[in-house]
Amino acid sequence: MNKTRKYNKKRNNKTKRKGGNGSNPYANMDTKTLDDVLPILERKKNSMVSSLLESPKSVKSLFKFYITEDNPSIQKFVFTNKKSKELSTIGSKGSVHTHTLTDGNKLVFKISYEKLKFIIKMIKNKKYNRYASKILDCYTPLPVDFIIGTSEFINETIIGFFLDYFISTSNIIQTTSYVKQYDAFIINKKSCNVMELADKGDLSDFSKKFPEFLVNNTLNETVVIHIFIQLFSLLHFLQTNFNYTHNDLKADNIFVSSQPFSGMYQNTTLPSSPFTVKLADYGKNAFTINGVKYFTIHTGAKGFVSKVYSNMHKTN
Repeated sequence: MNKTRKYNKKRNNKTKRKGGNGSNPYANMDTKTLDDVLPILERKKNSMVSSLLESPKSVKSLFKFYITEDNPSIQKFVFTNKKSKELSTIGSKGSVHTHTLTDGNKLVFKISYEKLKFIIKMIKNKKYNRYASKILDCYTPLPVDFIIGTSEFINETIIGFFLDYFISTSNIIQTTSYVKQYDAFIINKKSCNVMELADKGDLSDFSKKFPEFLVNNTLNETVVIHIFIQLFSLLHFLQTNFNYTHNDLKADNIFVSSQPFSGMYQNTTLPSSPFTVKLADYGKNAFTINGVKYFTIHTGAKGFVSKVYSNMHKTN
């Protein structure tokens, strides 16, 4: 009898559904629009966020439950479908692909090879406060009870989900100045983050994509101010509410969309503009919520906090 129970327990663990409970958004992708796919992905993403907030110490089992692995329909449309194209490579092992849906919208797939790693560790606030005291002149850090360090793919997935969840549900800020992460999956030991497309490339190409904003080969001052306001209103919100640090902030990790920008922060309407700059690449980010600090193992629990954030926030 005991042997039978042990056998059934092992069999149930092996057949446990991965990717969360819900329909497969990647089946028959040739016939789907963005409106067909997003509601399914949003439900899955919000369910994963709610589960993490409730049981952060179960992050390993929750991640494996919600993140789809080795789904045949994903293999088919990402790597063999004619509507999927490779945009660029990431180092020697990764690549970025796009998939065009039937309505013309595109999904971006950031694919890399990475072993999944989890470190969950309780810490003493005294130890963390020694680090926190160095940044008190910028803002008051949140208390941290324990830390969750993971590989970049896991960290980017979790923090990408957190950003969209807390920004979209906030009454303090209304902004689209970040690249939305829709989903993540694993296929043939390759990890993949699914996100929205910023159609004008990264910030280093801004003057080439928007030549109308150049004055004597220099960007118009008002345009530069709009770029900073869009970025720093978002960063100030994330930093003061979630101890957020990006840890890899550069022009290559800030993207630009032709989508017009409108937003609000702390009951102040932000200047509108005919473009939107979007924060991206959450792999090295750090994020604290409910006493739990999430970060990537490669950068540790530290993070650089600049006084520029608070100074920009004070600028009229």
